[in-house]
Amino acid sequence: MSESSPYSRVDLAFLDSESHPSNRPNFDNEYGPDGWPQNNTSFRTYCFDGERLGLRNVYETIRTRLTILGRTGMNVALDLAGGRDGIALQDLIRDGLVAQGILTNLIDKRSDDVRDNPNLPIAHIAGDLVERETCESIVNKARELAPNGLALISWQPGRVALSNLSSTFYKGGAHACLDMLRPGGVFLGEIPPALLSGPDLADVCASIQQRSDVERVDAAIGAYDFGSTLILKSFE
Repeated sequence: MSESSPYSRVDLAFLDSESHPSNRPNFDNEYGPDGWPQNNTSFRTYCFDGERLGLRNVYETIRTRLTILGRTGMNVALDLAGGRDGIALQDLIRDGLVAQGILTNLIDKRSDDVRDNPNLPIAHIAGDLVERETCESIVNKARELAPNGLALISWQPGRVALSNLSSTFYKGGAHACLDMLRPGGVFLGEIPPALLSGPDLADVCASIQQRSDVERVDAAIGAYDFGSTLILKSFE
């Protein structure tokens, strides 16, 4: 990988000491391996979830950013734990805001209409996001489709998957995502419940704000252990 590639900076060391979340076996017992919940919802709902917590103009900010980025290269978006059929990515493609998408889920449960639709260029990667093999597959696919970096990364698992891991995991994951974004790119994500008590959230946010390639970090926290963040990378 060329040192000039944004992916040369991606460090997956944060995965090495992370075990599966302690609540994972309970979910498997409750739902079964084929019934694991997925947040299969629209991109505007992603944005609205942040706006109702206090983030401002989430959809318009992202739309404007993607429109600008699309003038100088092909926009590719990554939706981590993005729901069975990747409805949010479908929205972005149909609105002309991105040209291609990468969808990840623990299990590939896409409908045939989505999997075989040539008008929906969405690559799918199945696997657990705490596993190095899964994350390496995501990085490799992103490098293949967007060698200069992704335009958008979204993380909206619906407060179920990967919600109670360590702050080391979330901090490392956030920085890995930002490293995969092209200049001017956007990260929109849920704030995991595990970060909403104690000093960990402030620590993660501070580490992101110290990056010279980050223009803005917005975070909002609501009731019931729910939070949302919008991070904008600088254009330069």
